[in-house]
Order: sequence, then structure tokens, then C-alpha cells
Amino acid sequence: MILLLFYIYDGTKIVIYLTILNLIFIYLWGVSQYKIKIDKNKINIISSIMNDVDQINIYIVDLQMNYLALSKSGIKFMQHYFNATPKVGQNISTILSHENYLETRKNFLNAIYHGLTSQVDHFKEGELEFHTLNFYTPLYDKKQKPYALLIHTIDISDDIIQQQKSYKLIYTDPLTGLYNRRKLTEYFEEEVKKSEKEKEFAFLLLDLDDFKQVNDQLGHISGDKLIINFSSLLTKYFSETGIICRMGGDEFCLITDYTDTGNDVFLKKIEMLESEFFPNKISYGTVKISHPITEGFDHFYKEADSKMYQMKSNNKEVANNPKQKKHS
Repeated sequence: MILLLFYIYDGTKIVIYLTILNLIFIYLWGVSQYKIKIDKNKINIISSIMNDVDQINIYIVDLQMNYLALSKSGIKFMQHYFNATPKVGQNISTILSHENYLETRKNFLNAIYHGLTSQVDHFKEGELEFHTLNFYTPLYDKKQKPYALLIHTIDISDDIIQQQKSYKLIYTDPLTGLYNRRKLTEYFEEEVKKSEKEKEFAFLLLDLDDFKQVNDQLGHISGDKLIINFSSLLTKYFSETGIICRMGGDEFCLITDYTDTGNDVFLKKIEMLESEFFPNKISYGTVKISHPITEGFDHFYKEADSKMYQMKSNNKEVANNPKQKKHS
């Protein structure tokens, strides 16, 4: 208005230009303030709703990953697992470890660019380990540009732990902690049969000699200790080369790369295992598995079992006739 009065009395063009620029500035400032007000109103409305939510962990963060709003349960969740109380305006990076922050940021950007996403995340903070199911939902303005992200976090630690317990019951031997026959047969179908054609495997079956006498003479507790001791030795020498299973009783099975059984390293491992297991003795049989694999698990099991009992028979003959040379 002042500039317009100057124009009336002065009539110069410069005043006209200044007036136009002033009007443009006022318009742009008004639009920006309106947009900010609209976004603030959206956040305020959501925040008021979130304040009434006690069972759902919800967070809203801006594009710089600063908190805009938090639900009460979300704050409690962060206090419990991260020993921190997040506040509006605080950046996520100040709470999460660097590794967890980078993973969260990756999920954040994925949601911004691709829309609603979900992700199961596994966290480890010191001695505490927990698991969450997270939903990342972008919030858009009128021009369909994202200006914030809503994160909905569900604590699924109990479910994961229960799944792990169920998996352990289904696939592991309760006495030794090794895998059981069910897991071994699945491994054969999923890993061995579907492996690269050039890859070869060895099917190794092992058995403790005269184990029945240990149970009969020393009792089943001593027998169990012997089984546990042998399983520990198998894990010590072969855990990095394949899958180790207890088939039942005193019988164990190992599936590994064939190259691991066809060299001096493998034989040396067997010798060291037998040395540590002494005076107890073992028998074993090995079968090569090559592509094309047309036979099933039971076929290779029977072949290895036959060779193992041949070795067991030889061990008995040597025990009865020490002068006789042992054959494997």
C-alpha cells in the first residue's frame, strides 16, 4: 500500500516492479504457511489419536528421520528394548545403534520410493535380542509427494522364540542337540538333490562298537554320556564340513562334500576322533553321491549301512585275533 502511494505521487516504473514483487512474495509466503499449517494439522490429528492407543507401537518421522509423533506404547517399547525415551524432534540415529540405524534407514527409503512395505527385523542390543514386524507407510501431501513416514511396530519376539522351540523339537535330537533323521532327509532332498551337477557328496554312517554292553554293564546313564561325548567329538571335527545327525541309538550320519572324505585331512580327522574316543571304538561306512541322483535317501543309507557293518565285522575279527590285520 505504501509503495502504491509512492507510485501515485512519483509515477516511476521501479515502484510498479517493487509492488509486483511484493505481492508475489506475500502470495508465496501465504501458500507456504498454509501448507505448513495443513501438514501440522495432519500430524496433530494423528498425534491425538495415537495418544489414545496403548497397545500399538506407532511412530511418525519426517524425511530426515526425526520423530514427529509417538504413541504411548511406542515410547514404552523404546524404553524397554533400547533404554531410551524418544521425543518429538529427536533423530532416530541418536537412539539406534549404527548397524540398526542403517537397516532402518534402508527400510525407510524403500517405503518412500515404493510405497507401503513390511519387514521382519531382528535386533540385538547388548545381551538383549528381540524381533519386530514393521509396517512402513508413507504420508503424502496434496501433490502426492511424501512428507513423512508412519511406522507401525509389532513385537513378535515371543512368536519367534516359540517358532525356534518348535523347530528344535521337530528337527533336533533332545539328548545331543544334533539334527535328527527328519532334518537329514529334508537336507538330502533340498540341498543334495538340488545341488549343482558338478558337486559330489559323501554319505557317512557311523556306529559305536559294543554300545549295548555299555548300557548293560554300566547302565543307560553311562550310555547317554558316551553318546553325548561322541556327538561332541563329531561336532568338533566335522561341524564345518556338512550336516551331522543322530539317527537314533548309537548311530550317527554325516553328509558332506565328497572331496572332504577323499583326502588325508578327512582320514586325519577320523584318526584324531578315534584317539580321543579311545578306549571306545567306532565303525563307519562311506558312499559317494554323484549326479544324476536318481535314488532316494534310503538307497544311500542302506549302502553306507552295509559298508559300516562290514567294518564292524572286521573290527570284531581283529579283536578276536589280534594278529589279523584290520581292514576298513
